Amino acid sequence: MRTTCRRGTGGRSRRTTTSPRGIGVRAAVDFAFQHRLPAPIDRVERALLDASLPARLAAASPALADAALLGITADGDAVERAAHFTADPAWITGPFLRVGAVGWTESVRWSRAAHSGAFRVEPDGPAALRRRVRCEGTYALEADGAATVRTVRGSIAIRAPLVGAAAEALVVARLGELFADEAALLAREAAGA
Repeated sequence: MRTTCRRGTGGRSRRTTTSPRGIGVRAAVDFAFQHRLPAPIDRVERALLDASLPARLAAASPALADAALLGITADGDAVERAAHFTADPAWITGPFLRVGAVGWTESVRWSRAAHSGAFRVEPDGPAALRRRVRCEGTYALEADGAATVRTVRGSIAIRAPLVGAAAEALVVARLGELFADEAALLAREAAGA
């Protein structure tokens, strides 16, 4: 199989895989969001890894109805955090309208030495739904003088006939809003620390 990238709009690109017979198979939508935070990297990282970040983000973002920390552990420079999020009903549109409450668990493994981490998102719902959705990526912080640049890169694939591509596009747009809300929260908190 061969993989190619086609550029989309809004920082998205679609990967397609071509089978040996030349038939295109939808694989995933890639996304990237970058924010410059007016605070030093150590303050931004401390705010990002704080155990109360999920709850603070839910209070600050109109996208979220609720968030709860499921667990956080630190071993040397490695930090692992799991949190559950529930979307605000007003934020749910398009193919998700009939789903009801939309929630997900985000698992992050972070390296303080590298100032970066990997995340994986698993939606709530039955196993059949969870098998059809894959969302994963990376966070990275980079010092930029007295500021910090946070870059989030990832991919999402929703294998659902007729609505998969529309759902992916909506999720990427909503992720952009949520990461912008998180960046604003981190900037406020890191600047005041």
